[in-house]
Amino acid sequence: MILCDDPAAFPAVLATPVPDGAPVMVNDLWEALVPGRTAHAVKGPEAVAGWETGFLVAAPDHSQFDALRDATATSPLKERVWCLAAAGTGCRGQHGRSWQAVTGNLHLSIGLPASPRITQLGAVLNALPAVVACDALVTLLPDGPAPAIKWVNDLWLAGAKVGGVLTGVRQRTGGGEVFLGLGLNVSVTPFFIVDRFTPRATCLGDHVPQPPGLAEVLSAVLQATTNRWEELDRSGVAPLLAAYRDACAVIGRRVSLWPDTDETPAAPLAAGRVAGIADDLGLVLEGQEEILRSGRLALDET
Repeated sequence: MILCDDPAAFPAVLATPVPDGAPVMVNDLWEALVPGRTAHAVKGPEAVAGWETGFLVAAPDHSQFDALRDATATSPLKERVWCLAAAGTGCRGQHGRSWQAVTGNLHLSIGLPASPRITQLGAVLNALPAVVACDALVTLLPDGPAPAIKWVNDLWLAGAKVGGVLTGVRQRTGGGEVFLGLGLNVSVTPFFIVDRFTPRATCLGDHVPQPPGLAEVLSAVLQATTNRWEELDRSGVAPLLAAYRDACAVIGRRVSLWPDTDETPAAPLAAGRVAGIADDLGLVLEGQEEILRSGRLALDET
């Protein structure tokens, strides 16, 4: 079932109320994610069939990624679930940095029940939403620029940031959950402050005469998630890691790595040319033995 608090906030193809139009009884997960809001059953596009539970929230004032993790802390997920916000003030990026949620763009959180083998994979799972996003962008923009990943979790098109991703993992006895967050600029490039880490931003609409609709983008992302999730379960991390490396925009480039803080440090933590990406997504610089696993990356050459 797909539930929505305000169908008018979404395109009709994504949130068409069921014929009777009456409010529906909410489940515990909806109440935890969107407390106190009336739920309406809606029909989503056919392309998201197979994802039995989805939530459309007009304007949450908190991070739906965090809310989804919190809501399932004591009650394990039994099925895949997605939550899409139309706008709002609560979206966030890595390390709590705010992400401007603009109507017409994608602000998606996903919860996936996982086996112990998957929840124990560690940092390489950070590659999953980034590769999923690249797969979806190839589908959505077949004649556009190739999507790329700026280490470790920024999405780029034509050298400009088009989105970002998050990953969370919860281990339980006998299983757990994997949570994915994906913000993608579809029809609007949000306002942002230029810095060494994000010199430019873009949206899908900058690269095609008509940007894809939000329902089409959601469907592409959910299908890509299904494909990569089943591949991960079937073949392990090797194909995922190979896809991440293939899409990585920083291999062979000169970069500098800076502390992951809002303060402006006097000097970077490290600098050099990227030789490769380690199996745990650590950054390998030419001539340096230490593998770098944290920090904000800036490209030092165009």
